[in-house]
Amino acid sequence: MRSLHNETTLYKKRMFRVRTLLFLAVCIVCTLSACSSSPSPSGQTRLTATPLVVASSPTPTPLPHGTILYQGDWVHNLKSWQPSSGWKVIDGMLQSTTTGDLSITLPYRPTVNDYALRLRLRVYNLTAQLGSYFLATDPTSGHDGYRAGVINFPRPDKVTRFVRPEMEVSSVPTNPDYAGTAHDLGILYEWHDYRLEIHGKLLTFYLDDQVTGRALSQTDSFVSDSIRLELSSIGVQVSEFNVVVP
Repeated sequence: MRSLHNETTLYKKRMFRVRTLLFLAVCIVCTLSACSSSPSPSGQTRLTATPLVVASSPTPTPLPHGTILYQGDWVHNLKSWQPSSGWKVIDGMLQSTTTGDLSITLPYRPTVNDYALRLRLRVYNLTAQLGSYFLATDPTSGHDGYRAGVINFPRPDKVTRFVRPEMEVSSVPTNPDYAGTAHDLGILYEWHDYRLEIHGKLLTFYLDDQVTGRALSQTDSFVSDSIRLELSSIGVQVSEFNVVVP
């Protein structure tokens, strides 16, 4: 009887150990399942997102100063310049008549706010007492125009012998806080280099690489469309009319 009692007791102890081990195993499995799929507060399974790597675009390299964006060519297609009457091409150069109001339009529109116009020009004759020539644009909605050039260019005779050409630079319409620049010049019938530089709201006009005038736009930038060379009662020759990086 004692031996049977001892075997029964031993059997119960073994069964208790087995149940305990099974219970622990179930707890471990449940714990691992909870860790692998942790519910979000809304009851949905939370997934770990992999960060999206977006390749950055390289910054464009600025073009060097003086790089030609457009090189004027009137020899092969003068009509593209929309010339008024009174223009012709002689020995590869543009030449105007000496009478009336003439204009010619650059067949290129700068696609940036900062650009420079480079013009090589000389006066070769006048029939009126005074003449003028300008680089000009008309204002548009949100952009000012400009006028930059020479007025009162005198014919060399007794009536105008004391008159000197004048440089005139201004925005269109005129900025009441910055009227522009006007002063006398000592130029005659020689070739000269004119350069008009636009940097956003600021226009700077150069004569033979010397600053001769400035104008300030009332808007964020000057207009870059329909850039014209306008003449009044003066004969000029043009050998170069380009758009470059300022």
